[in-house]
Amino acid sequence: MPADFAQINADQLRNIRVNRRFISVYLCAIWLPLSSYQLLFDHHRERRTEMRRLFLLLCLALLSAALTACGGAPSPTPTPTPAIGSHILQGSVYYRQGDYERAIFEYTLAIQARPDYAPAYNNRGLAYIHLGDFARAIADFSKAIELSPAYFEAYNNRGTVYCQRGELDRAIADFSKAIELKPDYAEAYSNRGSARVYKGDYEGGLADFDKAIELKPDYVEAYYNRGLAYMRQGDPERAMADFNKVIELDPNYALAYYHRGIIYAVNKNQPQQAIANFDKTIELRPDYAMAYYSRGLAYKRFGEKEKAIADFEKFLELSRDEKWRSQAEEHLQELKGQ
Repeated sequence: MPADFAQINADQLRNIRVNRRFISVYLCAIWLPLSSYQLLFDHHRERRTEMRRLFLLLCLALLSAALTACGGAPSPTPTPTPAIGSHILQGSVYYRQGDYERAIFEYTLAIQARPDYAPAYNNRGLAYIHLGDFARAIADFSKAIELSPAYFEAYNNRGTVYCQRGELDRAIADFSKAIELKPDYAEAYSNRGSARVYKGDYEGGLADFDKAIELKPDYVEAYYNRGLAYMRQGDPERAMADFNKVIELDPNYALAYYHRGIIYAVNKNQPQQAIANFDKTIELRPDYAMAYYSRGLAYKRFGEKEKAIADFEKFLELSRDEKWRSQAEEHLQELKGQ
């Protein structure tokens, strides 16, 4: 008997997310996010060289102001020179463009020029994550922490890698350290909540998601993760409320529609509503294979044989997951044998 929605529900609840923090410039208690200058590139691409120069001047001006405000106290990590800043900036541009190998190259040049510059290790670690090189990512985050022990983003980022590797106790320890260093760090609470839920500590996980939302009421990922935790707990009504909130905050959040569709199918027995949500998931993420599988299952329940066949065949085009491919093939055999 091929898998029904209950098995999908159990399997797909592994989609709880952890959030990484990207820091491009680190200046005496001032963190200047990449988004501060990314828009300049989006609207003035032909002026990149000039923008780069202006950005570096801005960084140096901020540093001067920060040192004055701090009474001349040393910064927690060495100040980037214009040359190093240029590599960090270019690496950040490549990172945002998804060109992680070039980003790593630029961050490595910055590290070679200034081996004690912690943010370059942090950013390179994030790029390594995207390439699936978790060992190097952990090494870079650990080096950033060695150089700057109060670098709470690096603890958070290292925790996300441990979480992805299934080293949940280490992940929780890193997220807890990030929270100790920055008690209002919503991302670290959400990430620790994810790790706790993975360990089966739903009470602790939900408490962390609640705290993340208290600190950051528009925090989409925290609502999404809490919704998945409620689904794992068997509380579809609260899960639905959280997925509705995710969609209210971010109407393009495909996976919220997907899991809302699962609730309509599994808990509410409303296949038409489920199909509408799977339709939206596919509109937003045409390559999300499980949405086709789930919609195919809903069509099958609803008696829409040809549409169900089309969705299972599309799933087989997209998915390389042997478990679910086998299930889809069983569904197709049943449908085509009718």
